[in-house]
Amino acid sequence: MFANAASILALTAVIIAAPVKRACNALPFDMVSVGGSYETVYGEVTLPKVPEGTTITATVVNLATCEPYNSLPAVTELWGNVIDLDGIYGDHASDSVADVKVEDTNTVSFVSSVPSGSTSLTNWVQAYFKPYNDANAAYVKANVGVLVSAT
Repeated sequence: MFANAASILALTAVIIAAPVKRACNALPFDMVSVGGSYETVYGEVTLPKVPEGTTITATVVNLATCEPYNSLPAVTELWGNVIDLDGIYGDHASDSVADVKVEDTNTVSFVSSVPSGSTSLTNWVQAYFKPYNDANAAYVKANVGVLVSAT
């Protein structure tokens, strides 16, 4: 009986993690992890290059429907970042040129700008979800993404 239960759990994990067919051009998260000091499911996506001064609007969406994502695990923080990768990677004080943070919502807007002397600028979106556990991380990786518009 326990062998069957383990098989069912393993199959369930595969079904949950199986990628869904996308209904729109939303970008799946490049990376999803669980835990850390924030005790969240964390996802990030690097955005396509846009000209300086472009306003980027990123909305967290359900990949299957392209509808704004409002389910569990819930979005607790959403960041729009312009990152100067000439800085020290992972040190937001030195590598983030512009950060826009919103809480408890699924949309963030920010302006892409190139700092003086930068040679490797990129835009990205970070999302934090709760509650955090491995199953929720697998769900986010398979079913949630970011729809981007630029004006």
